[in-house]
Amino acid sequence: MLSEMSLGDLSISEISVFQLPINISDLWDKSPYERFPMAPSRLQPSGSLQSNWSSRGRLLGSKSKIPDGENQISSSAVDKRYMKPFFDAFRSKNAVNISQLLSAGVVDAKWDDGYMTGLQYAAAMGDESIVEQLLEKGANVNAEPVGKRGRTALQGASEGGHLGVVIRLLKKGANVNAGPARIKGRTALQGASERGHVEVVNRLLEKGANVNAEPENGGRTALQGASEGGHLEVVNRLLEKGANVNAGPMGRSGRTALQGASEGGHLEVVNRLLEKGANVNAGPARIKGRTALQGASEGGHLEVVDVLLEKGANVNAKPATDYGRTALQGASDGGHLEVVDRLLEKGANVNAEPAIFQGRTALQGASEAGHHGIEELLRRAGAVR
Repeated sequence: MLSEMSLGDLSISEISVFQLPINISDLWDKSPYERFPMAPSRLQPSGSLQSNWSSRGRLLGSKSKIPDGENQISSSAVDKRYMKPFFDAFRSKNAVNISQLLSAGVVDAKWDDGYMTGLQYAAAMGDESIVEQLLEKGANVNAEPVGKRGRTALQGASEGGHLGVVIRLLKKGANVNAGPARIKGRTALQGASERGHVEVVNRLLEKGANVNAEPENGGRTALQGASEGGHLEVVNRLLEKGANVNAGPMGRSGRTALQGASEGGHLEVVNRLLEKGANVNAGPARIKGRTALQGASEGGHLEVVDVLLEKGANVNAKPATDYGRTALQGASDGGHLEVVDRLLEKGANVNAEPAIFQGRTALQGASEAGHHGIEELLRRAGAVR
């Protein structure tokens, strides 16, 4: 009977205060710790058993109280009025409340809130106990991402680096190669690689993860994500497993592995990719894309700039159509005097045409950003616009 449980310790007023606003549209742009803020400690139930289940109605709110005569129901009676408190508890990372609701049998482990299933929330949180409880209650280990930017349970756990959860999900038959969500989705391997979780990467590769799975719009291949993040150990592991070092940038604003590593200033990764034959002059994506040299120059990474130039990077490669920059334009706009000087030494066109949309010449960029020393240097080099 429900009267043996302790849900009566929670009132609707206690639950409502931890309904933290959550922007699901960019949920997966955040770190696992940003996604699920901790609930205040005062929200934890006292743990004392309540025999009077008229308080059950308080969990549902004053407008949905259950009359006293309806309180004595079986613990197996799923009640949809508990759905909101159930997912509020996930969003506030309140494992005690989640566990109590599951134990009471008033929630369905297969429910989703329009964004994620309970198991997907728990896996992304890395809570092995709740994951186990949900699996015991019949949660679907291979439920597809609910929203356009969602994750399967395995994808969420992998991206968060939760090795214990990953192992448990794989044992329960989680699909290691489930496809990513349509917008900024990640396969399990892509997510783990992008975050640098080498132990998770190794486990997924052991279980047959596709090292060259194509990303969805706004995504990265596993190697591109690892390279962009500067995760050398993961990069080496992926290359050992046959990752395509020259996979093209995905979508309108993607990056090749070398472009991502160069833009981030990850010199060791840049050198490793070049050793493996990365194309130093791969073209940029159409929107905000950068060649490797353009990215390194804009970021002010002089050592990377030097390496790329030595490997034959085109100092005058055209900018991306939208929001693009030549190497010199990017360095000038960013205020990187040493890089500007080096590019001019190597023959950078000081009057190169800007991008078609939202472009800037080198002189315009330096002037607008207030980099007067660079502005003077460019004028001496012949900049006229």
